[in-house]
Amino acid sequence: MRLLAALLMSAALLVPAAAHAEGDKMPTQRQISISASGSVSVKPDQVAISIGVVRTAKTAKSALEANSAAMRPIIETLKASGIEARDIQTSNFSVQAAYDEPQNGKPAKIIGYQVANSVQVRLRAIEKLGDVLDRVVDQGSNQINSIQFIVSKEAELKDAARKAAVANAQRMAKTYADAAGVTLGDVLMISEGEVNSARGPFMAQAAMKDRANSAPIEAGEQQLDVQVNMIWAIK
Repeated sequence: MRLLAALLMSAALLVPAAAHAEGDKMPTQRQISISASGSVSVKPDQVAISIGVVRTAKTAKSALEANSAAMRPIIETLKASGIEARDIQTSNFSVQAAYDEPQNGKPAKIIGYQVANSVQVRLRAIEKLGDVLDRVVDQGSNQINSIQFIVSKEAELKDAARKAAVANAQRMAKTYADAAGVTLGDVLMISEGEVNSARGPFMAQAAMKDRANSAPIEAGEQQLDVQVNMIWAIK
């Protein structure tokens, strides 16, 4: 009986080992993995600008009143230029004390207060940009912080870049397959990768110097990039 139990236990231990050994003989599927990018150049059709006013006075109340009095006509001018209320949004409002320079080890003293108020404005008619900048500066705006050109249908326009990325990946995969003496099989995986965009706001202060005509702002083009990762079986 003891001998029979020992034989049965040995058999039970051998079954998984045999199955594992059998599994090791199964061939691993050969693959080729490629990452490629595609891009398309498009013209921006909208623009976001930050427009504001900074005023200083000896008291916080006086600075606030001066700032409010200067900001109201600017907002009215924006609306009179055809910009809808939904495209004008307060983006910054601050009240800060202004200090003199400390002397002879004495602490700095408050000499006044500064109030800053700015709105983020979206222009859906990009050709109006120069004229709008001229008008708000005429009304007293002394803060044009940034200009960001926008492609409103970026997601749709990126489809062309996606097709280009896949075409590039297919071309590269075939090149590698031919060089290695193998044949491409079915596509096993497709995924879209992350692309870092180097686009940033265009600073507008330098373009405001000569306002005899509309401010010379150029929208140029933006490049939309897509990266794709693909895996093929190879024969």
